[in-house]
Amino acid sequence: AVATALLALTGESPPSNYVIPAVPPARFEPGGEFGRLLKKFRCLSCHVIHGAGYNLSTVDLTAEGSRARKDWIRQYLLIPYSLRPVLEERMPVFRMTAVEAEVLSDYISKVFVDDAIPDSLEPEPSAAEAQAGRKLFDERGCIACHILGKSGGYVGPSLNGAGLRLKAGFIYRWVLSPKSLKPGTRDPDQKFSEEEARTLTAFLLQQKAGEWLKGPAAPANPSGEQGSVKSTAPAGGSTR
Repeated sequence: AVATALLALTGESPPSNYVIPAVPPARFEPGGEFGRLLKKFRCLSCHVIHGAGYNLSTVDLTAEGSRARKDWIRQYLLIPYSLRPVLEERMPVFRMTAVEAEVLSDYISKVFVDDAIPDSLEPEPSAAEAQAGRKLFDERGCIACHILGKSGGYVGPSLNGAGLRLKAGFIYRWVLSPKSLKPGTRDPDQKFSEEEARTLTAFLLQQKAGEWLKGPAAPANPSGEQGSVKSTAPAGGSTR
């Protein structure tokens, strides 16, 4: 390879049929207050949105509104914390105001959506399904990779507080086919049936330990009140 590269240094331009034209980078430039905040906090420096930006973070925000609940997104922007117990949090504390966090979370929850992922399940999962989901969770050994309560593995994210953070439709779709939502994920496709996916979804929606995730309500007027940045997140908090 080195010899080929050196021999190519002839000072002559290569034949046009050997030249691969550069692909212009994707652009994502929303307007309004959201667009201003996107630039202010340089979100695209770490995140990908509709093909634009950089993947320093593994979280593509293109369909974040179909994945996470708005209240959780808003509180996470105010108080970011590590979503995997053994990893250090890389999301900066921007010290944004509560109003700014509300604008960002509102736009994300309404615009960054995938129409193929429903917000909820119909009919709503029952308590009996949640019990069956708990049994299936144990039988399939999910605890080997995920923390639940105070025990579990560290391969995948913690599932504590999953019911506060994740939407029912996303959980259901992820359980059925994780790689269809995130190619390259380590979460194996366990070939769950639709009925089994419903029961696991029902069980995970019950995991609401960590009411602190709801955080303070956003102000009703743009007063610019500074959001709190003191994290009270326990180890092994909600998932990402």
